[in-house]
Amino acid sequence: MPTTKDTPRVQRVSRAARLFIGLMALGGVAVVGWVALGVRSWPHLPFLAMLAIAVPASRLKLKLPGLTGNMSVNLPFILLAAVTLSTFEAVVLAFGRGAESAPGRRQD
Repeated sequence: MPTTKDTPRVQRVSRAARLFIGLMALGGVAVVGWVALGVRSWPHLPFLAMLAIAVPASRLKLKLPGLTGNMSVNLPFILLAAVTLSTFEAVVLAFGRGAESAPGRRQD
């Protein structure tokens, strides 16, 4: 039987992390309900959803081990926009991401 000295310590989860997890769970329940009810989506809903995710994600950077530079997180959104959206929507999405990740605005 393990003693309290041998058991790993559980870290507290921040309020922001709990809020994020709760919103993701709520979003999942909403999607399941949406599909179960057979509601048709608005034609531009995928564009707005992708825009709402891609613009904040354009500020993220990924540090790769063994490399001195960073990689942008935009590539998946560029590929998804090119495949799923109209040309106009893909261009608007690209401009939104570009404006958000413009040099000189970063607070690092």
